[in-house]
Amino acid sequence: SALDVKKVQKLTDLGFLFLRGRTKSTKWEDRIKQLARYKEKHGNLRVPKSHPELGVFVNRQRYEYTKLKAGKASSLNEERIKELESLDFIFKAGKKPKIQ
Repeated sequence: SALDVKKVQKLTDLGFLFLRGRTKSTKWEDRIKQLARYKEKHGNLRVPKSHPELGVFVNRQRYEYTKLKAGKASSLNEERIKELESLDFIFKAGKKPKIQ
């Protein structure tokens, strides 16, 4: 059976990659390694939303962090937060105010 758009988005948010009709899940550990390589290459973790491997993942972690801080159920736990913090992950991203 075919997946509707909402189900595909939920799976993508959880880290699934859709390749040629097959579903492949990327493990947390693999994403952390990808983040570390990104930081090594770029000097920061300001990953654009459009990044093909990490864009959705990074935004999902920020969303899950916001839920956790609001007392809601979240896929983030203290261990994962510490792993992200060890890479200097930015949990609250946004545009910096312009200095006049």
